[in-house]
Amino acid sequence: MKSSGKWAKSMEILKEFEDKCATPVSKLRQVADAMTVEMHAGLASDGGSKLKMLISYVDNLPTGDESGIFYALDLGGTNFRVLRVKLGDVNNVKKEFQEVSIPPNLMIGTCAELFDFIAGELAKFVATESGDMQIPPGTQRELGFTFSFPVKQSSIAGGTLVRWTKGFNIEDAVGQDIVEELVKAMERAGLDMRVSALVNDTVGTLAGGKYSNKDVIAAVILGTGTNAAYVERANAIPKWQGLLPKSGEMVINMEWGNFRSSHLPLTEYDESLDAESLNPGEQIFEKIISGMYLGEIVRRVLLKMAVEAEFFGDTVPTKLEKPFILRTPDMSAMHHDSTPDLKVVASKLKDILEIPTTSLKMRKIIVEVCHTVANRAARLSAAGILGILKKIGRDTVKEGEENQKSVIAMDGGLFEHYTKFRIAMQNAMDEMKSSGKWAKSMEILKEFEDKCATPVSKLRQVADAMTVEMHAGLASDGGSKLKMLISYVDNLPTGDESGIFYALDLGGTNFRVLRVKLGDVNNVKKEFQEVSIPPNLMIGTCAELFDFIAGELAKFVATESGDMQIPPGTQRELGFTFSFPVKQSSIAGGTLVRWTKGFNIEDAVGQDIVEELVKAMERAGLDMRVSALVNDTVGTLAGGKYSNKDVIAAVILGTGTNAAYVERANAIPKWQGLLPKSGEMVINMEWGNFRSSHLPLTEYDESLDAESLNPGEQIFEKIISGMYLGEIVRRVLLKMAVEAEFFGDTVPTKLEKPFILRTPDMSAMHHDSTPDLKVVASKLKDILEIPTTSLKMRKIIVEVCHTVANRAARLSAAGILGILKKIGRDTVKEGDENQKSVIAMDGGLFEHYTKFRIAMQNAMDELLGEEASKNLIIELSNDGSGLGAALLAASHSQYATYDESA
Repeated sequence: MKSSGKWAKSMEILKEFEDKCATPVSKLRQVADAMTVEMHAGLASDGGSKLKMLISYVDNLPTGDESGIFYALDLGGTNFRVLRVKLGDVNNVKKEFQEVSIPPNLMIGTCAELFDFIAGELAKFVATESGDMQIPPGTQRELGFTFSFPVKQSSIAGGTLVRWTKGFNIEDAVGQDIVEELVKAMERAGLDMRVSALVNDTVGTLAGGKYSNKDVIAAVILGTGTNAAYVERANAIPKWQGLLPKSGEMVINMEWGNFRSSHLPLTEYDESLDAESLNPGEQIFEKIISGMYLGEIVRRVLLKMAVEAEFFGDTVPTKLEKPFILRTPDMSAMHHDSTPDLKVVASKLKDILEIPTTSLKMRKIIVEVCHTVANRAARLSAAGILGILKKIGRDTVKEGEENQKSVIAMDGGLFEHYTKFRIAMQNAMDEMKSSGKWAKSMEILKEFEDKCATPVSKLRQVADAMTVEMHAGLASDGGSKLKMLISYVDNLPTGDESGIFYALDLGGTNFRVLRVKLGDVNNVKKEFQEVSIPPNLMIGTCAELFDFIAGELAKFVATESGDMQIPPGTQRELGFTFSFPVKQSSIAGGTLVRWTKGFNIEDAVGQDIVEELVKAMERAGLDMRVSALVNDTVGTLAGGKYSNKDVIAAVILGTGTNAAYVERANAIPKWQGLLPKSGEMVINMEWGNFRSSHLPLTEYDESLDAESLNPGEQIFEKIISGMYLGEIVRRVLLKMAVEAEFFGDTVPTKLEKPFILRTPDMSAMHHDSTPDLKVVASKLKDILEIPTTSLKMRKIIVEVCHTVANRAARLSAAGILGILKKIGRDTVKEGDENQKSVIAMDGGLFEHYTKFRIAMQNAMDELLGEEASKNLIIELSNDGSGLGAALLAASHSQYATYDESA
């Protein structure tokens, strides 16, 4: 951690919490299956399950044909409501109501006192009947009684009170038939009214939903508390005693808040909340999905950050230690804050927790905590609903029932007012409750996302492993997967170099020759020419290839003119970038180990490549000294150092990947001979070959590696570099196509072709900002010949691209942290608060893939912490392989300097 560790510790707490709260589709399906199992057990016998599965005795739900005037009494808290409802037109139900507060003394008085008060208020309300809301003469008024306290029901209009909750404690009412107590009170008030039904609020919601929509099959309350009720086949209730109802159906009040399963993603915060509650071990599901508790979970996470990471400063805010001070509506307001500087979050923290000032970075973290808590709750709610659908056989579309709708009636402030909760819940339902094909695709995606996860704790393990391998590679050749090659570059450019220098950049089927004029760091003048190598020379002889190169170089030298001319009597000097495997022996010498990239010139292998070039230049009559042999990464480091003295390392993130950095010469045990005067040595890590058990590898990475030309090698490169990212995306989509028929009954032929999907195409899809993802559709059509795709499919493809790019970017950041740790730049030391550490970056992946670059920078911020991340600068340093080679020719010149005007 590159700061005092406070910020990094906060990020670690957040990431660990996110990991524990993860709800991939596979996890949600396990929860849904567990819910279904518990439903069966609860229907079999009382006490057979944590789910009570209470028989409501409601066997006739409204049909929509009901008419007349009816009353309702809703008693569920410190207020109660009386309602008068006129039925007859489903689309125009007329309602009148009155809300009444219950005096606190009646909440702890006697049963008669409470119900006499309620009956009196009900009588007053009845007396206000007028106009078309009057009961016809001679008709007895009828009442539906919603009583939201635990009751053991005995009939549609009868049930004994089990216990009071919500601050009520009227001892003589417990064990009494609650309907009888109300009827006696109404009689004492002279009110002639029949109680037709005793229901709880969830069953009432189901009835209300069914009245307006015949396809309603269940109701779910998601408010302060939570519950669910649904319509069950009466013959599927083993514990039912007596004749089956004529309708053949029965509404079951699940009391699902008490659901528990080993598959629920519980955290230490949930466990402590439960342990400190009034009912430990009970209502576990409710405690992680309902409005009563979500804000409190957020508070507990923030409290841990405050205590263990000093997130809010040296002292823990006093108010933050108060349970339930942070309510779910406050959490929702913070989660929905769309102001650029998160003003709502700042205001809530100030007003509720008395935290006067917070940084934008801190507020973003708090929003992320809110998101994690709400997202888990919403997705688990969706899993619960799927459990109900599975129980009643509505989780799949059966043949002949393609148009059958399954409607869930929802109620409760959490669902109604917390928009992001509602959207997350609907999204989870879409992921799970679809045809088997779509669900399988989602399962493949979510499993892939889980395997690719890179929480900060994982990244730290990768960084530590990188540091260990660096030490091993410096100790001895072959001691590590990291070659840690000595570059023999011990003098990096200082910015004071001047003169005209040449560079030759040979790394593929083309090569470049450059002429560079140094003298002004801010105005380096360059001339260059790119030349294609004839294919026959790539498989010919060593002399033929270098004679061709020397000839082209001589032609380029001949074009010198004006202020780009070498002074008379001065030997030209060249930096040679040779991007093939070389065993270097000096700053300007190295033998070719093997060819790659389509070259196969046998007589060059084992030869000193600089000597071969020099001999060819002599044959061409070209007097030029090769001052430095470098690879492109070392060149990038040189180029970066020239313009910024704080550059300490270079990283290439392009088609391939590598890193180089400045090491203390006395920290290289395998170095033989005298230490260089500078005391430093540039190390070419060849980090693409890094491997660790901590790398988050997937089946797609393993198959890609197994089918590659170098199985078991370049593992890091194969998961973070541009050569492979598009191919990983292709492999994921191919699995979806084969196992889930994602693109239809047949697998698109082009999708089976390795490397057909390039990383630039993947990037274009990932960055598609059109509302209907037109770029994604176009790429699929043009490259994979998939003519039509739905928006839903295109969104999934973007998500695959995001997962692949995000993992690569975050692992790249972990690699950089490994380097910083090795050279002691991962912490801010006392007295070095202003010391900058600059990483020079090159490569198309970093330069052009914006979301990759942002994800990498974000990961660095998370790893280093707020204080230290200010001192790390990652900057683009273009053309390291060209300019860098010329600069190294200058810094290793045989001339200290010269005046080109002489």
